[in-house]
Amino acid sequence: MVLETDPIDVKLDETGDMDLSTGDVVFTTGVEAVEQGLKISLQIFRGECIYDRELGVPWVENDVVTAAQAILGFTFNNVKTLAEIRKAILAAPHDVEITELSSSFDGETRQLGMTIKVKTQFGDAVVVINPGDL
Repeated sequence: MVLETDPIDVKLDETGDMDLSTGDVVFTTGVEAVEQGLKISLQIFRGECIYDRELGVPWVENDVVTAAQAILGFTFNNVKTLAEIRKAILAAPHDVEITELSSSFDGETRQLGMTIKVKTQFGDAVVVINPGDL
């Protein structure tokens, strides 16, 4: 049963499109909605949202993100990356407590992966961002 306070969202498939596997629009709630919301929050590049240019993660340098703020494109800094990811998670519209946050960067392929574990009022959630998913 879905409560008024439950997060609810259109369920996305593994490619980020609406999940139409049943032939109808599918919705997600609870922990699954929180996990999906966190993934979406991390995929927003700061500067790309026209109504709030400060929304998102400073993944790359652009007209809003300076070279010093950008996470990717320069020498990888894990401390800066985790700090920015933490900010994005806590700014997302979910009431979460971060219990684990880690990242891995492959310098050869220049791809970033992350594991995020959070506690929510709906249960524990784990979000894994595989290298190349962002």
